[in-house]
Amino acid sequence: MGIATLLKTELQKQKRGFLLLFLLLIPSGTTLAMFLDMNIRYDYLMSVAEKGSSSWDELKAENHAVLGWGTFLPLFISIIFFFIFQVEHQQSSWKALLSMPVHKSSVYLSKWLAGFIYTSLLIILNTAGLVLVGKIMEFPEAVDWSGYGMYVFNQIVLALAVITLQQWLSSWMKNPIYPVTIAFGGLICGTILSYSSEKLAKIFPYSYISLADGRLTEPSGVFMYSIIFTVLFLLIGSLQFRKKDIL
Repeated sequence: MGIATLLKTELQKQKRGFLLLFLLLIPSGTTLAMFLDMNIRYDYLMSVAEKGSSSWDELKAENHAVLGWGTFLPLFISIIFFFIFQVEHQQSSWKALLSMPVHKSSVYLSKWLAGFIYTSLLIILNTAGLVLVGKIMEFPEAVDWSGYGMYVFNQIVLALAVITLQQWLSSWMKNPIYPVTIAFGGLICGTILSYSSEKLAKIFPYSYISLADGRLTEPSGVFMYSIIFTVLFLLIGSLQFRKKDIL
């Protein structure tokens, strides 16, 4: 059985769960929050904005820093993997899955790909919500498609290390709440490091996404670290998953 078939199976499993609802509720909530925020604070934000900053820049900054999207995205990623792995335990389907002619590494990779797809979808929906807010409020400037496209790209690349880390933790720990708890602690530490120590923030994956909007440092300067940790966590997690007795 190929990875494409396994991935299709993974995506079909979630149609019967709450993950898709979660992916709709979170961006809907952030869109509503940003609409209320910009309605109340728009004039103030533009009055204190840096010279050359547009309405779209201020909206993105409010979403990422004030609303805390960049801070809480690692927690949302951990919840995505909670749903992905929990369905196997709820349906007691590990034995049936691994009794098929399929390598454990392929199963592990298919779950990683599913997590990557769902995380990317969550990021895209959040950004689409920001564009909707700007359109409804009739910002005087044209939509900054280039800036917002780069914002999505930066988040996806910087989220890779967290995606892979949470995949590993979720496959390793029998209690699915533990990886979520670790992610919550990680985002707190990551936020502190992103503001206090750029050097330490670069080697702490939970801090990466908070840097995606470019306020604190150039996101591309962290890409290499995110990719290195992604490869490292993927190798470690895959090897451990192959050795683990989950039948």
